[in-house]
Amino acid sequence: MGFLVRRCPNESCKFAKPTRERFYSKVGSFLCKWNHRKIPRYLCRGCGKKFSTSSFKATYRQKKPYLNTAIFELYSSGTSQRRLAKCLKTDRKTIARKFIWLAEWARREHKKSLGELLRGGTFQFDEMESFEHTRLKPLSIGIAVDAASAKIVALEVGTLNYKGRMAAFALSKYGPRVDTSEEAMLRVLSFIKAQCEM
Repeated sequence: MGFLVRRCPNESCKFAKPTRERFYSKVGSFLCKWNHRKIPRYLCRGCGKKFSTSSFKATYRQKKPYLNTAIFELYSSGTSQRRLAKCLKTDRKTIARKFIWLAEWARREHKKSLGELLRGGTFQFDEMESFEHTRLKPLSIGIAVDAASAKIVALEVGTLNYKGRMAAFALSKYGPRVDTSEEAMLRVLSFIKAQCEM
């Protein structure tokens, strides 16, 4: 079954919203560079803009979309950018750009899934500790998860005061450190409250 065009990608067009009206006509095709598939091209009768089936994809205008899945999985496993570039036989600049794109994509997907989780859901709140590049700089991570699916709903990071046997050394090396752990947890709670009230 072919791709069914429901709307024009031009936001200012009168056909920007989904419609069953045949608002476009076919105007040839082009060859996709990375997989050599023939992609149909269309012309909108409302605004005159040309578009294709690729115009509606999240990977629109990407030269190497086939790397996205591998980069996401390896990045999630803690692989460095240098190692990713070597394993996937590509440039580190490509990996860095993909990381930025994947971060934005993850935010959009997370925002979409929030609507489903926040409708009548039960949430669990917790706080965990970590550090930034050295154990001398402790962090507090406030987190809220959906009780049923254990999916992360909200997460905020705050700094912690120095503590333990190395506290005096950390203070002398990095200077005073403000404890913002309580503010981080309050931001998590405020976010959940705001989403539930929408």
